[in-house]
Amino acid sequence: MDIQLNITESAQTYLAGLLEKQGTDGMSVRMFVTQPGTKYAETCLAYCRPGEEKENDELVELSHIRVYLEKNSLPYLDEAEVDYATDRMGGQLTIKAPNAKMPKVNKDSPLDQQINYINPPSGKSNNNYEQPSTTNSNEGAAERNGEGNDR
Repeated sequence: MDIQLNITESAQTYLAGLLEKQGTDGMSVRMFVTQPGTKYAETCLAYCRPGEEKENDELVELSHIRVYLEKNSLPYLDEAEVDYATDRMGGQLTIKAPNAKMPKVNKDSPLDQQINYINPPSGKSNNNYEQPSTTNSNEGAAERNGEGNDR
């Protein structure tokens, strides 16, 4: 695994308890980012029954649980932390993924990440240049070709 991911001991213990309550042998957790690289990105943890993991998921074996990481989410999960803290109301599981909305990109990053950094999937550029607009109007094309309506 080429990313830094920290699932604290308290989070592992808490998640292991939840998995045990599911009553399925071999139950694990799957971690992924929905709408990665956009302002709507969300980091998710989900139950993963045996056989539900994806072929290209990356398996992380921890002391209390097994975690499958979605391959496409890996750059967005770099430096993520999952923690569980108890308080008077019970406790809270928190996920912090500082790169979920935009992964760290450098000159050694894969080409698709470098391209998405310049022109992310949301269509919003990370640079200060405005994207040119395009028209798909047949009328506009006809007018540019001198075939517009005679008025």
